[in-house]
Amino acid sequence: MCQTFLGSGRIQDKLAGTLYQDESITKLSVAYTIQKDQNHDNAPIQLSFSGAQVQVCAARLSALRAHFYEHDWVRLPCLLEEPLLQRIVGLIQAESFLEVSHEDMRDDTELRLNDCAGERALELVHNNSQLFRLVEEVAQCDHIGSFLGRTYRFERGSGHQYRWHTDVADSRLVGLSLNLSTERYQGGDLHIRKCGRPNSEQRVENTVLGDALIFRIAEDTEHRVAPVVSTQPKTAFAGWFCAHPEFDDRLLKL
Repeated sequence: MCQTFLGSGRIQDKLAGTLYQDESITKLSVAYTIQKDQNHDNAPIQLSFSGAQVQVCAARLSALRAHFYEHDWVRLPCLLEEPLLQRIVGLIQAESFLEVSHEDMRDDTELRLNDCAGERALELVHNNSQLFRLVEEVAQCDHIGSFLGRTYRFERGSGHQYRWHTDVADSRLVGLSLNLSTERYQGGDLHIRKCGRPNSEQRVENTVLGDALIFRIAEDTEHRVAPVVSTQPKTAFAGWFCAHPEFDDRLLKL
């Protein structure tokens, strides 16, 4: 049996205020095509303006858990409901990106989105208790207290990449990468493997707009993101489900 849940009213009020605080933003039009291979009926969870809708039966949950256990990653298709996705993509398209060094890998660079309504909305909507519970079930990880993320872009020929690393720090439990690219790109794949076992390497594409990957963070598991090789850049919202702090504590400071 499938289940439906709605998010916290406080968080949704914050989300609405974030997305509609600027009258000029509400007039943005978004021009992109939802890719034909998106299947909203196949989404185990969708995040929307009103919260989270969980549509996963016991058998599907078991399959997701088994895939994550075997491969250290799993795909969450159509994670954002289309109206919310369209809204956020429009906000991001109107903003600029600045080149910065990655916090954990100073030699690796990326283009980072300036603080804006779209990014704040993404962080709010991913701090959803139903999403936390689903990720805990799939990844069999400890209690998730909050999600911390940022929006980045990789462009061809700019040296943008992440080399092998584990992300083990700051109570991180599970990683997430949500594709926000309005055109298909080449390269930019997630590579994941067991430390010291190069033959275990997997290459995972995620080029469908609105699809997300979640992946294991552990001392024995490392990952990297390859450079983009197409003229179309890769834009993604990425971050970590963390044990602490609790999001309610962070929300009080917003």
